[in-house]
Amino acid sequence: MAAVLPRWLWLLVMILGAGVEGFGSDPPTLGEPAVQATPDRLMGDEAAASDARERKRKAYAGLLALLGIALTGVGLAAMVLLWGARLRRVNRQPLPAADLKDELWFLRAGKGARDADGEANDAESREERD
Repeated sequence: MAAVLPRWLWLLVMILGAGVEGFGSDPPTLGEPAVQATPDRLMGDEAAASDARERKRKAYAGLLALLGIALTGVGLAAMVLLWGARLRRVNRQPLPAADLKDELWFLRAGKGARDADGEANDAESREERD
């Protein structure tokens, strides 16, 4: 996978660069000049070169943004995988032993509980009644 990414990156840069530099145009032959050097032509070449530089700069900025998004996504996916492995490891460990003093504590009457007669139902009040 690591070797595939640079190939795609190189291919993307070549495609973007081809649009900037006029890929597909025929090169001049040996006997004829490439461009007629007139002042009007030179001004147009400067503007075209400026546009080409601007497009190339924007293409690299977009490529850098895509690369940043891809790396962030890969980092987040790796973090989720590592976090899940840690969580699974923690969940497989046995729970610590619990000291239950009275397992049926909820069935006991409390200190302030009253009977149906309205009298206190705790041990001290029973001893006082008897």
